[in-house]
Amino acid sequence: MQNSNFPQRLKDARVSAGISQTELAQKAAVAPGQINRYEAGKNMPRAHIIARLATALGVSIEWLMYGTKDPTTHHGDVLDVTVQKLPNGGAEVTIDMDEETRDLFQAAAHARNMSISDYLRESLIGEAKRRLKEENGSNLEPGDIDEIAQKVKKLLLEDGLTVKKK
Repeated sequence: MQNSNFPQRLKDARVSAGISQTELAQKAAVAPGQINRYEAGKNMPRAHIIARLATALGVSIEWLMYGTKDPTTHHGDVLDVTVQKLPNGGAEVTIDMDEETRDLFQAAAHARNMSISDYLRESLIGEAKRRLKEENGSNLEPGDIDEIAQKVKKLLLEDGLTVKKK
């Protein structure tokens, strides 16, 4: 999938919402000049900014990024995960969730005196470790994130997951 039409989708969604670039910038907590640069195609926002823009505009992240799905709904998805490749070879993962799910994660994180980001990270690693142990009898230590990532990738590939080239 390509996001080459991102600038036009961003502008179309903003105009459709009836808000100015300045208003969108305020709602998405970005500098007003950035909205102009995004709409002009001069800059591409990182995934977490795209998530904030989508939320501010009431559109799905996937539609804003790629033009897929209905732009005005989240299709009742509890979670919508977006992965954006970074120039350094890594990836940025954004998890867009409905309000009820966010509140549940926030309450669980608060009960453990953690940020929601730390709670989600720990939960994902814990689940990956549990599944790897079930599948392979592997017992990993908490610091083995790279090993976990490699094994999860291997399991996903074995399950037939394919990655679409951009």
